[in-house]
Amino acid sequence: MSQKKTFHIKTEDGFQLSAILFTPKEETKHSGSFILLNCATGVPALFYAPFALWVSSRGTPILIWDYRLTGSSFPSHIDLKDEAAIIQLLQQNKDVSITKEWATDYRAVLAAAVDLSRGKDLIVVGHSLGAHIVAAGLPAHRNAVKRYVFVGGTNPHFETSPSAPALEMWKEMAYQQRDTQGYYDGRSIMAGGLFPMGVGLEWVGWTMNPDSNLYVAGAPLMREDGRQLDLYAQHLGKSLVTKIMIDPETAGYSSAMGHVNSFKKNKKDNRGWEDLEDIILKGVRGSEGKNFVVSPVVMLASRPKL
Repeated sequence: MSQKKTFHIKTEDGFQLSAILFTPKEETKHSGSFILLNCATGVPALFYAPFALWVSSRGTPILIWDYRLTGSSFPSHIDLKDEAAIIQLLQQNKDVSITKEWATDYRAVLAAAVDLSRGKDLIVVGHSLGAHIVAAGLPAHRNAVKRYVFVGGTNPHFETSPSAPALEMWKEMAYQQRDTQGYYDGRSIMAGGLFPMGVGLEWVGWTMNPDSNLYVAGAPLMREDGRQLDLYAQHLGKSLVTKIMIDPETAGYSSAMGHVNSFKKNKKDNRGWEDLEDIILKGVRGSEGKNFVVSPVVMLASRPKL
């Protein structure tokens, strides 16, 4: 069993972020760790709530949160069910970006997690964008985090991605939304919900940046593989890195994981979550632990089950 607490975290520029802390009601063998989970772009924290509830019920406290102007992180006067009011606010704050405001948000949340995890090992899990945003917290809290786990953290690049036509369409759609709406609607490409235009443009811009050119020409469509993880690892400096590639079919999972479904509840079993929990808490996967060096950085990717 676990208990849930919803509260706010104030950023250095005064914005109130929505956060949810799940804590176990009883101590277990996992109680020595504390998890901070960073969301993917435009994916609300509530998407991760079933996973957080499951993890905390097994003994590990976990903090999930929303970047500003996404999910539940809106000013108190905004009715979260009033889409028109949300859109108006997004239009008024169209320049909010990942590298400025959202990076500021992460630093505030990380500082809160450091305080909440006193006496425990702090583990930061970054999903997609949530893996990239951790760079914003390194200067102040470099020694506070025991392990980083990056889930699906590689980015496509237009020159080498087999989905280049889709990336071009994505870019054009973002520019069209900029010119006609003034906010980004990720629902049109099944990539989150509504969020600031500046975030959407910056996100799209990363696919044009040479530093995002981590995909290998000819790689299977919409997949991440070991080669891409190797290229990604080159950007992580001299940290000790463990790369884990999971194929749901050979792993015996009853359904696909893919880029998003690693955190989605499986109706048949929890095999994927059990492996993910092992990777987060131990830096290894299940019985393979004896064959791995426990690393401060773990990169995890999953092939879709086609």
